Amino acid sequence: LVLGQIRMGFFANLFGGNKKEIARIKPNVDFFETILKAENYSAEEAFFTDDKIENCEAAASLGITVFNLANFNQIKEFKKSIKVFLKNHKK
Repeated sequence: LVLGQIRMGFFANLFGGNKKEIARIKPNVDFFETILKAENYSAEEAFFTDDKIENCEAAASLGITVFNLANFNQIKEFKKSIKVFLKNHKK
């Protein structure tokens, strides 16, 4: 789940799904809600990428923009789409 601005090619905030980091795991929606709350962002201000559809569906159910990257064509499309998303979600 990515929140905030991207600076110099690196994401400002990254979160992993391991239990030590946030005590939640995907695809449980609590995983996404915990991060959104901790960072004080709405679902509409975040995007999520994953190769597993069930994880993408959980994020999407909260209104998070998702990119399912299960194959090379989806990765190519992501590169195009992310530019539009970032342009529309500057803080």
